[in-house]
Amino acid sequence: MNGYEYYYKKILQKPINKNILEALGREFNQLAIEGVLAAPFVDGALETLEQLRKQCIPAFVVSGTPDEEIKVIAKKRNIALYFLEVHGSPRKKEGIVKDIAGRYGYKLGDCLFVGDAITDFDAAQDCGTKFLRVVNDEERSPFPPGTEIS
Repeated sequence: MNGYEYYYKKILQKPINKNILEALGREFNQLAIEGVLAAPFVDGALETLEQLRKQCIPAFVVSGTPDEEIKVIAKKRNIALYFLEVHGSPRKKEGIVKDIAGRYGYKLGDCLFVGDAITDFDAAQDCGTKFLRVVNDEERSPFPPGTEIS
């Protein structure tokens, strides 16, 4: 039972069908995209991307956000130009990183995975890449002590 089904059945005590579930899912996705599009960039992010581009250092997006949505977000936020490729779920981050490295001939140990989620850290560990964490609140960081901070 997903969250919508639980809410309808247990809290509202109303029946729910496939059409309602799909409509709620579309509405949630739209609200999530709007929120991301309105959010400010992390301090220094655009400057870092610009420096990577100027120095011809390749960058990629590997996200847990659904693939179609992350591509729309990158385009609408005008940051797609900074990345050679943009990838999202349902593919696993580890698989995406290994696929990119294989196709471009990169050694995983020479790559850097920058992330803000423990799933990013786990993917980097699984792939054998270096990892740099982005943390807004050090006290609430999900990362193990000693993880490099951006």
